[in-house]
Amino acid sequence: MSTFHFCSKMVKKKSRKRASLEKGYGPSQKYQLCQLFDFNEDSSLTCLSFVFTFGSVRRRWDSEQPSKKDTLKPKVSKIVGRALIVYHPGATGYIEEVAYAVGKALQTKGWEVLLDRANSKAISDLSDFNLLCVGSPTYSGSPRPPIVNYINRCSNLEKRACLVLTTGFHDPNESNKKLQNLLESKGGKVIGSLALFTKQKDQVDELTGEFVEKIAKLMESGTYLQRTLPSKYITERQTEQMDYLKSSKGVEKVL
Repeated sequence: MSTFHFCSKMVKKKSRKRASLEKGYGPSQKYQLCQLFDFNEDSSLTCLSFVFTFGSVRRRWDSEQPSKKDTLKPKVSKIVGRALIVYHPGATGYIEEVAYAVGKALQTKGWEVLLDRANSKAISDLSDFNLLCVGSPTYSGSPRPPIVNYINRCSNLEKRACLVLTTGFHDPNESNKKLQNLLESKGGKVIGSLALFTKQKDQVDELTGEFVEKIAKLMESGTYLQRTLPSKYITERQTEQMDYLKSSKGVEKVL
């Protein structure tokens, strides 16, 4: 929804509640906005500033961000594997913090990790990587377009082990599942997913460390297990999936 349509919708909603307002108080839309939101003309600049700020933030949610390539090399003689982490930072950069926490945790396990933001210049040929990890913030229950476009551009995704990271204020699990479905539709093998709420920001290192510990063991053993953390926030359907995956039927070979 564009900023113009958003504002128009708010104005119409307010108008219905303020039926007693006189009709036709001038040709200026700015003056109408001020009247409907109980602003005077002197404070109209504040209203317009809010509108333009909201529009700017919304564009940042959905637009590609400049590349930010970073390589984390393990301090071991023999590298366990190579992982590529691609994410969209969104408006707050919370998912970027999560992506780096996962990358550093993998690094301590002997992995070489390459991180980058999702854009047209990000590496899309996965032939040199054992693991792909994608991350996105959640807005309106969906991942952001740049990360979706990136996955659609990826080549050699068939049978590639994948991780999904999402963050959100309300329910990051919904966008997490959408990214899982997209990766699997492209032939990827989702071996783990982590959905973190905004209120868990002070637990990032703890939760990502626990998550990577499980993933590292599964990769070393050649098996994979799909699981969403933290468990206290999982949905009823995810609880059923986890109960199933605890059985022997829930463990499969990574092809």
